[in-house]
Amino acid sequence: MNESEQVNEKQEEDEEDERVINLLAENVEAMLAIDTANTHQGKPTQKVLESVGQSFETPAFFIFIALFVVGWICLNLFGRKIGITAFDLPPFPWLQGVISLASLVTMVVVLVKQSGNARRDRRRDHVELQLIILTEQKVAKLIALLEPVMN
Repeated sequence: MNESEQVNEKQEEDEEDERVINLLAENVEAMLAIDTANTHQGKPTQKVLESVGQSFETPAFFIFIALFVVGWICLNLFGRKIGITAFDLPPFPWLQGVISLASLVTMVVVLVKQSGNARRDRRRDHVELQLIILTEQKVAKLIALLEPVMN
């Protein structure tokens, strides 16, 4: 094989490599576009619950709950000193009810958010599988095109 044939062969390999890279880039872009479209889908109530659920994931939410409970207890124990009548005497049954209700709401929001995430993950996995199959088919075609050139 002379030098010009080697140069031509190298150029063809580079062109094929570039085509494969372009095909893979197109597949990745398609996957990102589908993922973005799936992210913005959903019922309005689910979107609201998911955004509320995001606030539950922050340290500020824990601090808010702790301050609320401490404030409630202090207000009911020491409120008389500043002229406020206690509305929930120890053992604080109203506070227990509020915390139970908040726990129930938190549980529902977390379950809705997990359900939505699982649904998105299944869609994403399906799209990823389709793109892998498409990429495999395109690579197989490229290999089939290159085999005669290599022989």
